[in-house]
Amino acid sequence: MLRIRLAGLMLVLVSAAWATPGPLPVEACGLDQSFEELKAEADGARKKLVEDYQEKVRAILEAHERAVREAKTDEEKARAASMPALPAFSITQGLESFSPRFLDWSNKHMDDPQSFDAAVMALETSGRLGGDVLAFDRALETLRTRFATDSRIRPVLKSLGRQHVAGSEQLLREVGARHPDRKTQALAFKSLANSLRAGVALAEFARGPHGKSAIKQLGQKYVDGEIAGVDWNRQEAENLEALLSRSYADVLPNLSVGQPAPEVVSRTVDGQPARLSELRGKVVVLDIWATWCGPCVAMIPHERAMVERLKDDPFVLVSISADEELETLKEFLGKEPMPWPQWWSGRDGGIVEDWDVEQFPTTYLIDAKGIIRFKDLRDEELETAVRGLLKEARGG
Repeated sequence: MLRIRLAGLMLVLVSAAWATPGPLPVEACGLDQSFEELKAEADGARKKLVEDYQEKVRAILEAHERAVREAKTDEEKARAASMPALPAFSITQGLESFSPRFLDWSNKHMDDPQSFDAAVMALETSGRLGGDVLAFDRALETLRTRFATDSRIRPVLKSLGRQHVAGSEQLLREVGARHPDRKTQALAFKSLANSLRAGVALAEFARGPHGKSAIKQLGQKYVDGEIAGVDWNRQEAENLEALLSRSYADVLPNLSVGQPAPEVVSRTVDGQPARLSELRGKVVVLDIWATWCGPCVAMIPHERAMVERLKDDPFVLVSISADEELETLKEFLGKEPMPWPQWWSGRDGGIVEDWDVEQFPTTYLIDAKGIIRFKDLRDEELETAVRGLLKEARGG
């Protein structure tokens, strides 16, 4: 999954130790470009990165399926049954050279409505903690000082909750305190709570048996500082979560197991409207994914087999793509058969925003009465749960 795991937490809090950066160097490259030209150049580079990654994943999965088919002895079958490790991929890395150019454009065109878009692109292309940290920090500062109350800030907030970064925390607090829209305030506070939880997780990891790896990567002084602050981070996260429950329950959906699934309004790849409520009476799996997500793609062979096995049952799998462009999804489906309903939400809207999706893949298993029964199951575990709900629906 794309949610931060302990193995990746080594990088999460490094920005808290940054010194305040000096002025960014002004780069002549790109300053005479229009925003559309600069964005098109970056989008082309991003598309190439995604395509290369998809080819690597596809080759690994094809080799795995071939090994499963060709295995003859029990030893070969056991070895082939294990899903191979997939290469890591992040859409925030690999485009670092564009980040200073977007930020320069934003600051040179402050009166242009696209100045906000350029600042967001500077943030997204910085590579964050693994890339151009100076540009990342400057992009955060630009968003905080100029756009904290902007109506377009909401899609930026969620990704900031995955890392405990000093600049991110300042931006999230600013948005939570000053933004006029209550849902945007709530999302800022939720992301801030998640950010603090990430800090707690890193501190706990550093105190565990593998803590030396954290010290080696981040330094003794930094790790000691994070451990020293773990109680405050935990308490502050709890305070924010209590605030959300107390004051913002009306604007954030309750997606807990046992709760009715809120309505989902989306559209198919053919542009037709689609609603979750239209599937009431069936057991439904909502698979929120993206073509650039390796673990998502790895689920497809089992999903394909599961759909075939359950084709005569009142069951439906719905894959909802969070790809930025619909055309990206269409191109992928042209190469990878996924013969079940395909909806497109987009990267920032639809269910991704309404259900505050924080990782890919995210799965919800909903029973025939429209109640959320399971979350984030995969493969055989998912199919077993589906069969249980089908049996329940038949009164078994």
